[in-house]
Amino acid sequence: MVEDKAAETISARQDEKKEKVLESLKKEPIVWSACKNAGIGRSTFYRWVSEDEEFEQQCNEALNEGLYEVNGIAESTLIKRVKEGDKSSIYFWLKTRHAEYSSLKK
Repeated sequence: MVEDKAAETISARQDEKKEKVLESLKKEPIVWSACKNAGIGRSTFYRWVSEDEEFEQQCNEALNEGLYEVNGIAESTLIKRVKEGDKSSIYFWLKTRHAEYSSLKK
């Protein structure tokens, strides 16, 4: 009975920390940062991922969501700088987005 209650408490705490990890990954797709925010070590994170296929899938989805979010911020900032006339941003945009400029060397 006491062991069952302890196991339930541990499981509930793990579920709470897993949820914190997932929320952190959605905002900032960096495992180290998500672990720190949840108060766990990276070794714990990777153990959970290896032992729990559902959590692994949720982490992959959260990481993809976070990457999409950060990419949007980066692209928005780049476009802003292009509009401001920043030459290195213009060069980068053309080199990576325009076929006629993609073969240019810096």
